[in-house]
Amino acid sequence: GRRRLGPRVRVDLRDSPFGLRQFPDHGPHNRGRGQGPEERRREPGAPTIDGHAGPPDHPRLRVGVGHRVLFGARGGAGGAPRGRSADDGVSASSPLGSDAVKEVMELCVSCKACRRECPTGVDMAKMKIEFLSAYKKRTGHSLRDLAVAYLPKYASIISAIPLLPTILNLRNHIAPIAKLQEWIMGISAQRSLPIWKSKTFWNQKVAQSHQFTPEELVQSNHGKGVVLLADTFNAYFEDENLIAALKVLKAAGYRVHIPNKRKSQTKAADNTCSKEFCCGRTYLAVGMVDKAKATLGELIDHLAPYADQNIPIIGLEPSCLLTLRDEALVLGLGDAAHVVSQQAMLLEEFLARENKNKQLEVLKEK
Repeated sequence: GRRRLGPRVRVDLRDSPFGLRQFPDHGPHNRGRGQGPEERRREPGAPTIDGHAGPPDHPRLRVGVGHRVLFGARGGAGGAPRGRSADDGVSASSPLGSDAVKEVMELCVSCKACRRECPTGVDMAKMKIEFLSAYKKRTGHSLRDLAVAYLPKYASIISAIPLLPTILNLRNHIAPIAKLQEWIMGISAQRSLPIWKSKTFWNQKVAQSHQFTPEELVQSNHGKGVVLLADTFNAYFEDENLIAALKVLKAAGYRVHIPNKRKSQTKAADNTCSKEFCCGRTYLAVGMVDKAKATLGELIDHLAPYADQNIPIIGLEPSCLLTLRDEALVLGLGDAAHVVSQQAMLLEEFLARENKNKQLEVLKEK
């Protein structure tokens, strides 16, 4: 059940915190397919581990290495070692969190091209979460990690403090401030950061006036009711996207429900990881699986009654929406996660489907 990475490193994923044995695309039945990672490496234009195409001898084409480390390492027919549950987690001393594995994983940008292109369906993005969970237990989280992870929690605080958004936005215009942040947090000074706003989606009336129960959506005009997810990025940085999507859906005759934690009647657990409903993507990005599960579980509990009524759940941010369709299924959130995933779709996917079904004729007339 183990493979070697170099002369002294052994990795065993049978007790991984993210439940690798639950992944539908991973298992012994996938190992014997005719085209393995070594053959894939020889194909011109095959994706590298960072998602970009490269020649067969590209130095960053590391999918084969990642396959050996994280997929081949899990031997046997499945399940955790005797006496342990896969939910017990990986200890800080696990080789999974070693610097040797970090060398492989640091080039992965979680684009999931490997899952699409690899003949065995290896999902390096999920495996990176496995690695981060173990690695950060050993090394601790950096200031940059904390800034990314807790964005859904502190974004509302920053936007509510007068002049603070303006002050923070100076970083994009004053080079010494950007350099200082790069030195402290490791965020490149050459990269501009999202623009903070005092006027966000949540402090506008439009966000508070779209609260409906599943029954009210089903009983709306011809049953045309949908749920529109207000993700953290669009709600606090690019609220014009949410407002535009809302206008399109309403113009097409849909009644729109926007999940709002403060107005929700769903009894949620004591979860302070986010101010509003959140998919937990920022926590997964730094390996905080437990916090991601708590945050995502809260959202699933709210969305499940809508999904039970076959009401479409629409998202604008791909990484957020696809978390409902992918990672949510392997975090142990029960049948509700599977029901929600079947109704989750991007706005463009929803509009394309409705247009095919001749449901957008009213919109075309306008």
